[in-house]
Amino acid sequence: MVANENIFKAASSLKNGGIAVFPTETVYGIGVVYNSENAYKKLLELKKRPPEKPFSMMFKSLEQARGYLDASPRLLKTMERFLPGEVTFLCRAKWKLPHQCDHGSGIIGVRVPSGEVARLLMEAVDEPCLVTSANLSGEPAATTLGMAKDYFPTGVDAYVDGPCESNLATTIVDCVGFEPRLIRAGKIKFEDILKAWEEAS
Repeated sequence: MVANENIFKAASSLKNGGIAVFPTETVYGIGVVYNSENAYKKLLELKKRPPEKPFSMMFKSLEQARGYLDASPRLLKTMERFLPGEVTFLCRAKWKLPHQCDHGSGIIGVRVPSGEVARLLMEAVDEPCLVTSANLSGEPAATTLGMAKDYFPTGVDAYVDGPCESNLATTIVDCVGFEPRLIRAGKIKFEDILKAWEEAS
C-alpha cells in the first residue's frame, strides 16, 4: 500500500492545476484535472502528443461518471458489469464539456480504475481527471515508476509509486452507436462485453 501522504500530495497537485504520474491496474498513467485547460496544454507538450488525440476521463466511480453521461439504462447496466475495471467506454456526454475533454465531439472515454492507488487518488481529487498512459507519444507505456520518471524527469508535479497488475492498456469499446464496437483489445474480452450488452436488453 502506498503511503497516503503521497496520494494526498498528488491530489493537491492535480486540484491546483498540476500534473501527476500514478499507477493504475493496467499501466502507469499521467493526468490532469479535467477542467484545467492550462494543465492539459502542459501535458500535451510534455508527452509530445498530437493535440487531436483525446484522453480518457477517469472517474472515482461509475456513479460519478453517470452525472456526465447521456447513457441508456442498457448501456449503464452493461458498464456496471465491468467498472471499476480494465475497460474504457466511449459514451456521449450529457452536456457541453471543456474542449480538452471531447475536442468538441460530445463523446468522452469513461474510465473507472480498479487499482487501489488510482481509485484512492480519484477519490481524493473528487473531480474527473484526463488521464493517458505515462509515456512519450509512440513509445511503450510505463509499467514502473522508474520508467515513468525516465520519460518525464521534469515537468511532473507529483509522482505516486505502486504496482501495475496486468501491464496491458485497457480494452476500449465505442458505445455511441447502435451496439458496442471494439476499438482496442485488452484484458477484458470484447465477447464478454457483447454478452453483457445482450443480457441487458
